[in-house]
Amino acid sequence: MAWRSRSTSSSTMARRYFLSIRYRKAATIYQARWPGLQRAGGGEGLRLSEAAFQIRSRDATRILDAIPDAPNLHRIRPAELLCNKGSCLIYKADKSLYADDDHLSKAGAEFLSPLFAPVFATQR
Repeated sequence: MAWRSRSTSSSTMARRYFLSIRYRKAATIYQARWPGLQRAGGGEGLRLSEAAFQIRSRDATRILDAIPDAPNLHRIRPAELLCNKGSCLIYKADKSLYADDDHLSKAGAEFLSPLFAPVFATQR
């Protein structure tokens, strides 16, 4: 195998190969469902253009923003963590942040958990 380094174990190479296949498969699935998909550098995974993200979430955001402010109402804006520099994460650290086209996976919920910390801190 010409691509294998002598210092890299076969199990490490197998894992890298598997993750590479899984990443390409995820990219193919997401590209079909989400036009505007981009491959991010620096290990950031797959990203969706922020414009495409805003279009996808526009109706839900409009409905939720129509709810009048109240003392115990906390507005959570996922874009605050998901989006940066014109694009939004959908796949990071070998994990999909979405379970389907619109709903977060467990990894996605864990990624956004810092947004909920202030809400739970005020409940004490």
